[in-house]
Amino acid sequence: MKKKISQLISISWRNIWRNKVRSGVVIAAVAIGMFAAIYASALATGMIKDKVKEGVEVETSFIQIHAQQFREDLDPSLTMHWSDQRQKSLFDIDGVDGVSPRYKMTAMASTAETGRGVEVLAVDPVLESNTTTIASMVSDGTWLDGSKKRNRIVIGKKLAEKLKVRLKSKVILSFQNQKGDIVGAAFRVVGIYNTTDSRFEEQFVYVKDLDIRRIASLDANNIHEVAIHIDNPEKLDEISSEVTQLFAKEEVLTWKKISPELGYSMEVSSFYMLIFVIVVLISLGFGIVNTMMMVVLERVREFGILMAIGMQRAKIFWMVILESVWLCLIGGVTGIVLSLVAILASQDGIDISSKAEGFEAMGYSTILRPYIDISELGLIVVLVILTGIFAAIVPAKKALKNNPCESIRTI
Repeated sequence: MKKKISQLISISWRNIWRNKVRSGVVIAAVAIGMFAAIYASALATGMIKDKVKEGVEVETSFIQIHAQQFREDLDPSLTMHWSDQRQKSLFDIDGVDGVSPRYKMTAMASTAETGRGVEVLAVDPVLESNTTTIASMVSDGTWLDGSKKRNRIVIGKKLAEKLKVRLKSKVILSFQNQKGDIVGAAFRVVGIYNTTDSRFEEQFVYVKDLDIRRIASLDANNIHEVAIHIDNPEKLDEISSEVTQLFAKEEVLTWKKISPELGYSMEVSSFYMLIFVIVVLISLGFGIVNTMMMVVLERVREFGILMAIGMQRAKIFWMVILESVWLCLIGGVTGIVLSLVAILASQDGIDISSKAEGFEAMGYSTILRPYIDISELGLIVVLVILTGIFAAIVPAKKALKNNPCESIRTI
């Protein structure tokens, strides 16, 4: 049985090279189609992956803890108890490598020329830089821990443009304290951060928690929010469950619930890639059907002779199928290899900032880094083989319908 199968595979392999030009055109079409589908999907997946990574590492962190209802109202009086013991209990959880307590409040940021509504994150500079990557995003000036003076502020590049300020400019922050009174102070800009999300840049400013506590007369043991960083994203649910047990009276949320659109985009990115590949393969399948039909019609006499000397129809059927599979497999694997080479060559990123200015407004980076999960390539190879099989079924059946005697007389 194995010998017969190997013979069919060998014969079908030789048959596809009987007409090298036609087979080469089909293989090239499949290769180009697969390359375009995989590389374009890898660019889209990489774009989404970078957005999610920065969204988690910079904006939300992996896990957040709040007083109940705080996220809905941002009421400065809705605080949660905080102490060194509670902070230690979080660091004792296996996988937690960053904890940053914060004060968070809405404020009006004003300059001599204009004003904007912002959200103030008052943080411990060292703990925040160990929990999020915002400190590394400071492109102009320094992060807060580089200054020992009072009332220092780090703002986003987009907000700096809106407020028309630069380093060493003064920004007036006005906000409510826990009693509902309006308080405010002048802050000196010491740093301007630059992310891929211009909306985030325009919304959030960072100041020292010591300054906000002094200005608003806040208690160090009552804070608004705790951001938590973990060392392994795969353990997110497990660590979140442990945090929830420790902070049963507070609201504990993972980044997937804080920013559900990020989680959704990550889940569907691979699905979209497969849909794209399937659409391309279906389109190529029609071309392969046409090619195999031509092959069958050209070899009517050959098939008649094979049947006349006793070759089983099933073997002829599978011979035609295998020829189609060879064409798809060679082209598909070639396309996959080309796409992998292109992906590796593009790991430093493709800068499209000059042609896609609106990307940052939507929170996407203008530096595209293609990404593909190697495990998905196996599924793509299976889809390529299935395309070859289904594309040859009709031509193969056509080959079996011919009468051997009439086929032999065909010129």
